Amino acid sequence: MIEYNISDHNNEFINSYSDPVVMGNYLLDNNMTNDNIIETINIDQKYKYRPDRIAYEYYGDDSLFPLILSANNLRSLLDFDPEKLGNTIKVIKLDEVLRIQQTISQTIK
Repeated sequence: MIEYNISDHNNEFINSYSDPVVMGNYLLDNNMTNDNIIETINIDQKYKYRPDRIAYEYYGDDSLFPLILSANNLRSLLDFDPEKLGNTIKVIKLDEVLRIQQTISQTIK
């Protein structure tokens, strides 16, 4: 069984935005189109069940893998199968993730 070390810094962020419904509401509330904050990337089968690897490569932090699940409307690691996703996935652009993290950090203080 894989265990993920989610830092305290990202814990609030993930809890707030990892649910697809919450993320969808965030996008609507902020009048953002997917083109503004979502990017499509190609992946291969070596990432099957491993969105944490994508999160590490794309964001530099594997604990942000719930954002990848959320961006692709997936609820479980077991749903993360590149072949079933057409070998392409959606990711929230890094600058948007950093902006959201900063907003949450300021709110918590």
